[in-house]
Amino acid sequence: MKFGLVIQGPLLSIGRGAGSYKKKSETKEEEILHHECDNTIINNINNYGELFDQIVISTWEEETVSDNLQSFIAENSKTQIFKFHKKGILKLPKLNVPSSWSNKTSSIMSVNNNLNQYTGCRLGVEKLNKCDFVIRIRTDQEINLAALKIFVQHNDSRITIPGIFFENNLYQIADFYFGGSYAKIIDFFSACSKNIYDFSPHINPISSLANAFCLDDLEMKAEILYYAKDSFQYKIMQNHVVNNHLRPAPAEIYQTISWRGEKAGAEWRKQNNNLYFSENFDSIKNLKLSKDSKQIDSKLFNPKSHFFTKVMRRLFKINLFK
Repeated sequence: MKFGLVIQGPLLSIGRGAGSYKKKSETKEEEILHHECDNTIINNINNYGELFDQIVISTWEEETVSDNLQSFIAENSKTQIFKFHKKGILKLPKLNVPSSWSNKTSSIMSVNNNLNQYTGCRLGVEKLNKCDFVIRIRTDQEINLAALKIFVQHNDSRITIPGIFFENNLYQIADFYFGGSYAKIIDFFSACSKNIYDFSPHINPISSLANAFCLDDLEMKAEILYYAKDSFQYKIMQNHVVNNHLRPAPAEIYQTISWRGEKAGAEWRKQNNNLYFSENFDSIKNLKLSKDSKQIDSKLFNPKSHFFTKVMRRLFKINLFK
């Protein structure tokens, strides 16, 4: 079985680290890191490169490749770097950032790279030649790739993800690393790089998978992807994707990560102790909805519903699960 590794992202990574991790809204501007990714990339390849048959570094066209990284790639025959143009990729609305940050920092940190990220992932995977399995990691993170590879091999029927969190009554995925069979990974990245149903990079992949593979099984129409998030059908759709197409890796991989040069600290582990990992993933129940309840839900949460209906659904909480 041939394994390919895609290392995707910028070569200069700007943002928070794992050492003194805080929510973005609580992060001070002086705590933002500017991390040159050369050594991170090189460390991952030096430590785990022998586990992979091919390695592709996928980044944007405007990124500068240092002499250090160029020399390293030249000396590693199974490693190549690929740079792609962002031109033609849909620009998404800006993300919210703290108002206290300067215009310069805000202009960088507010960019939504959702489609750029998944396009880079897809194009990077396409550069691999006849690999049976693929793992994708970021350019600015060091993780235990040996443990991740073992997990991916034993869970090849699904897409391996870091973890799943349930926030604001929605399933959301952590997106630091992915793994799976070549066919499943290329299908996943293709779906996520072409479609936007939610501007959140943690929610849109779930919706993209649903659109590509699940709607027929659920007997749902594509319009469900645009329903109000309180819709029970929307929640059923998310639940189906999570339970049938995704599998979180062990917590230890995520909780010992190194991000932008900082090793995960106590605050990182505290912030992420409520995620679903492989150890507690089976506690997520399969949800079902009756045919009659679907019809009621459609009338309440369809985006084309009458204004009066939208008001009514805020006033009444209906338990449609059975």
